[in-house]
Amino acid sequence: MYEAPILGERGWLEALEFSAEYDVDDILPAMHGGLSHDGKHCAKQFYGELVWCQTVQ
Repeated sequence: MYEAPILGERGWLEALEFSAEYDVDDILPAMHGGLSHDGKHCAKQFYGELVWCQTVQ
């Protein structure tokens, strides 16, 4: 995930444009940073971790 900002800085990636249906704010902040250059997404995540806890009564 660390490659995207480096490649974006070198001009090898362009900022992505998302449709209104894609809520960029749903991306975890740490993943957003790893997928962005100058605050603009230049890559999409394909895997993120989610921990789900449920209390059983």
